Amino acid sequence: MNAEQRLLLRHAILRQLAAAAPAALPPDTLLHGVHLAGFRLDADALAAELDYLAEKNLLALTPAALSRGLPRARLTAPGRDYLEQENLA
Repeated sequence: MNAEQRLLLRHAILRQLAAAAPAALPPDTLLHGVHLAGFRLDADALAAELDYLAEKNLLALTPAALSRGLPRARLTAPGRDYLEQENLA
């Protein structure tokens, strides 16, 4: 995946989270969404992208309330600001 495709993938992830806000989404739901957006990646590649976006503070990874072992992702305030700045919100 080249840099432009990776940027579009990250935008797709953040936009999914924005549409679901204030709810958090599990990685399987995000993976399904990026597949619908035309990206072909596996769960490990998605996890790496989620980790990157979390390190940038654009999303937060938290454990699910009923099952601590299942992560969920939610858009952060800096993530919303980024989408607005890029005219993606």
